[in-house]
Amino acid sequence: MYRVALLALSAAAAVACRADRGDPVARAVADGLRRQLGVDVKSVRCTRERCDVVLAGGVTMAVRVSGEREVTWEADEHVRTAAIAAYVRAELVQLGIDAPVDCGPALVAATPDVSRITCRWGGGEAWVELLPDGGLAIEVAVGAEAVRARTEDVDVDALEERSRALDTAEAAGDADEEAAPDAR
Repeated sequence: MYRVALLALSAAAAVACRADRGDPVARAVADGLRRQLGVDVKSVRCTRERCDVVLAGGVTMAVRVSGEREVTWEADEHVRTAAIAAYVRAELVQLGIDAPVDCGPALVAATPDVSRITCRWGGGEAWVELLPDGGLAIEVAVGAEAVRARTEDVDVDALEERSRALDTAEAAGDADEEAAPDAR
């Protein structure tokens, strides 16, 4: 079973307290996010135990902080999409497809509303369901037709009507054959 590691980061940073250089805790958190995740940090505002972070693109996150001279921080409310992209790529390789995979922004908020991440590559899409137990379920559509069939809206009424038409005795081949003329 595959498990998604929610973003549980800890970065230890020796912080020199210099009032003229801003908040050292905020700086340590921003530097850690940049270094470990490769994301652009727009702003960090900290209280004693928490920092509110705004990433480029408007993604917000809260991180817990502890320590005084050495700051440790962690956040577990975001999913790193790089790990999911690696998972999808490994599945594609097993299907004989060797292509880079893009699963969107580096971080996605892990909220009850976000339970599915769409990943794309040149030949299709994969939809990764984030399961409540931390596992993943994946659905892969290879080729533009498969993606279109999976993502287009379906006219349910028309589909039901076609289904009923096929569900007749005649369509099933069970209709009484025409009676043979009397051989007199």
